[in-house]
Amino acid sequence: MDTETTYTDRYAHARAEMWKNAAIKSLSKEDLIRSLLSITGSVLHASRASYFESSTDAVDPTCTVQWCATEAVGSYIGLSFPNAEYARILNTDSDEPLQTTFSKIETSPDRAYLSDYFRNHSIQSLLLVPVAFLPTCFFSFTDCYADRSWNDDHIALVMLMKNIVAMRMDQLKTEAEKLYLENQLRHAQTLEAIGQLAGGVAHDFNNILGAISGYAEMIKQKFAPGNPKLDKYASAILSGAHKAAELTGQLLAFARRGRYQKLPLDLHELISHTIQLLQHSTGPSIKISRQFSAQYHGIIGDPTQMQNILLSIANNALDAMPLGGSITFTTTNGNIPELLAKSHAETTIGPYVIVSVSDTGTGMDERTKEKLFEPFFTTKDIGKGVGLGLASAYGAVTSHEGLISVDSKPGQGTTVTLFLPVDKSLLQNL
Repeated sequence: MDTETTYTDRYAHARAEMWKNAAIKSLSKEDLIRSLLSITGSVLHASRASYFESSTDAVDPTCTVQWCATEAVGSYIGLSFPNAEYARILNTDSDEPLQTTFSKIETSPDRAYLSDYFRNHSIQSLLLVPVAFLPTCFFSFTDCYADRSWNDDHIALVMLMKNIVAMRMDQLKTEAEKLYLENQLRHAQTLEAIGQLAGGVAHDFNNILGAISGYAEMIKQKFAPGNPKLDKYASAILSGAHKAAELTGQLLAFARRGRYQKLPLDLHELISHTIQLLQHSTGPSIKISRQFSAQYHGIIGDPTQMQNILLSIANNALDAMPLGGSITFTTTNGNIPELLAKSHAETTIGPYVIVSVSDTGTGMDERTKEKLFEPFFTTKDIGKGVGLGLASAYGAVTSHEGLISVDSKPGQGTTVTLFLPVDKSLLQNL
């Protein structure tokens, strides 16, 4: 009876300690897992208790947290477990734990990798506990000394641990989404305020430019004939006024006050034309390629504005690759990612043409990304840019009822993605 009471108390104490740790909100996910592995590893009399996680579903899960019963047991930290082998072991989407022993898999011809894995790490028994499938996350409990089975109490304990960690992961995901949405809302409000200011200034400035151009044209026509010097000065005034008008046009595009046509456009043709233009102005150190996968690549829009959007993005990519590199244009069909759609309530359910422009350049940090679409923000040297290219692209894409997003990290290149609604006339026969 005493032994039974001790056994029961041990599991009750373990569960209480697990919930106690789960209640500590200040614990990071890794610290929480480390504490839970220590508790469960001790109760299960495991040699090693480990947590494997992949950053994406395409990356092999890697051991990031571990508890060992003795120092003699080798560490798994940094060890990867191939996704394909993990899928073969489970052979199901079930979240139930799986246990096996070396004697069971040693003679199986289709388990050669797993057999080597057991042998290389002195494993006699293994218990795997799936936490998530996309991306892959799981717990691994190993016994280095005996073929054994973990009983129902063991399984119940590891399932409790799994549920606690899954809850914390959901909490962190919710908090991250909330922070992302708050930042997106703040950024959208900032751009909206800047857009109103820029639009008002650009409109008034256009009126002033109209007067300047008109008087310069009058001088050129009435007083400049026969006076080459005066004609030269009047032409310089007109040229400057035209350049200023182009800048105000970009500001109006950012503020979504510009005029644009609504014509059926084939994005594949437009991208191909853009690539031809770029190839004429780039050297052999720049490789430009395309990967067209979109079945529906027609939109309704302004051909000039769409061309300018693609050129602005590509020119920024070229500036980020002074020593050479590659730019890739890709197209697919799909919907706007859920989190991005949540931050833009005006979006509709797809399908969209998704155009991505990726480069192998220097990339950007978070601070630069936050200011990327603000007018007059530029990372270029003085005199090499006014910072209106991407700002006008942002406004133009929004005017086309689309979205633009940027994924970039320092040293890892940049991908700018456009989400543009498919021409509804192309979907009538679906």
